[in-house]
Amino acid sequence: MKKMLLVAMLGSSSFLFSQTVCIGTSQQCIESQKQKCASELAPANFELPEDRVVKGTVADTTGASFQGVEVQLRVPKTDAVLQSVAAKNGTFDLGMVKTGSYRLIVVKQGKQGFERLRGWDQSKSLVCTDNSTCRISVVLTVHGTDDTIDFCPPK
Repeated sequence: MKKMLLVAMLGSSSFLFSQTVCIGTSQQCIESQKQKCASELAPANFELPEDRVVKGTVADTTGASFQGVEVQLRVPKTDAVLQSVAAKNGTFDLGMVKTGSYRLIVVKQGKQGFERLRGWDQSKSLVCTDNSTCRISVVLTVHGTDDTIDFCPPK
């Protein structure tokens, strides 16, 4: 039986700090992490009702732009990456995108390919705000520290 233990300490100013510890052999811990990654749901978060040029911004909840990231347009059911473009100064341009349901996520280039932005949750729902060009605002939110899903490949 694979087990994970979450040890938490409450810090000052209402911040919660945690540490995830795997209990078991190295192989059990690796298998447990693989199962967690495989079971992650990665539903569509972007519906495009007609072919449109898609442009947007990437920021946090304070409005600060993300630098050094890429925006990926993915097929939710297969997780295939259709496009990956750099977000320069927090802005991106996917060009013409066909009608459909997509998963749009923000990633960074790591040593072994694209990685998640550790500590950040992806947008749950993205909506076009313009009639001619689809303009979207991708707002990433901070989540608790040491979330084991952060160590999974991007989905």
